[in-house]
Amino acid sequence: MKNKIVIFSTLYHPFEIGGAERSTKLIAEEFARQGKEVHVVCTSDHNKKEIINNVTVHYMKFKHIFWRFKSKEKNVFQKILWRLLEIYNPSNDRIIKSILKQINPDLVFTNNIAGMGTRIWKIAKTLKIPILHTARDYYLICARSGMYKNKKACNSQCFECKIYNLNKKKHSHLVDYFVGVSDFVKNIHIKSGYFKNLKNSGFVNNIFSTNFKIKHNYTVLKPVRFGFIGYIRETKGINQLLENLDFNLNLEFVIAGKSSEDKYGKKFKKLIKNNSKIRYLGYVNPNEFFKEIDYLIHPAVWHEPFPRSLIEAFSYGKPVIASKFGGTSEAITNQVNGFVYNDYNNLNSILKVLT
Repeated sequence: MKNKIVIFSTLYHPFEIGGAERSTKLIAEEFARQGKEVHVVCTSDHNKKEIINNVTVHYMKFKHIFWRFKSKEKNVFQKILWRLLEIYNPSNDRIIKSILKQINPDLVFTNNIAGMGTRIWKIAKTLKIPILHTARDYYLICARSGMYKNKKACNSQCFECKIYNLNKKKHSHLVDYFVGVSDFVKNIHIKSGYFKNLKNSGFVNNIFSTNFKIKHNYTVLKPVRFGFIGYIRETKGINQLLENLDFNLNLEFVIAGKSSEDKYGKKFKKLIKNNSKIRYLGYVNPNEFFKEIDYLIHPAVWHEPFPRSLIEAFSYGKPVIASKFGGTSEAITNQVNGFVYNDYNNLNSILKVLT
């Protein structure tokens, strides 16, 4: 008899915001390849059931203020009300209970669950279904999901977030198995008092076998090409990097990713204007980006759980120079497949050696 798995994910292909959705899709399809019966339940603006690569996807219109995929279009008041409805929403409870009874799975596997909430775990427990949760961000411990406040990364859960997330913390004790996408993500949840009744816990063993070595630029005529790929926003740290990068060094800087028209995006456009050492590609396929660079710089200023861009860089044989925050440094062996820097002076010292 096939094992039945129900995967809950806020968004699912083709509705993607970042790496979390792509990672969830890869996992779902791998389970299906192994012969398991896989169902994905995700939020949507309409109800539809579709089979994608042997995975049955239930796109469901949950009762909420707005759909998460379109959250950027909403104002602050709407977003606050949306968050309050995460705490208690009996209409969504009925939807979740109905789909679980219909499928009758052997395992409930939750990933990003914003828009559905942690009551999934309470409902699954009443139906005696084992629960596995993968933390891909800080949704459970931070009111903003990012552990970033007043232009700084938070190193622990503040009082505001403790109060706001009391229900999530209480529900987390119903989870049987817990995985963090990095050791950092796992530890910050455990240290904050979550998941006290686990049968097992762990983190994704982000180990990479690399057959490349750090190269030094001995040809002064050719600039070393450093690059950034990702969405242009504050937590990614691209503007902060451009303001502190030593452009007197023998380098070029290549940037790929979408830029918004908000204050941060407008500042980004000013920073790259008339700088002959910067090439902005806009949104491009990773293949096009990675062939243009020698090193990837990952300048995040928040505790990034574990960025997919590192995995992509290593797959193209490109070393990574990354900030110290979050789970990023766990994948880097210093001076073998990259460097970890503590501040911008440290970063410029590294770049000076490489150029």
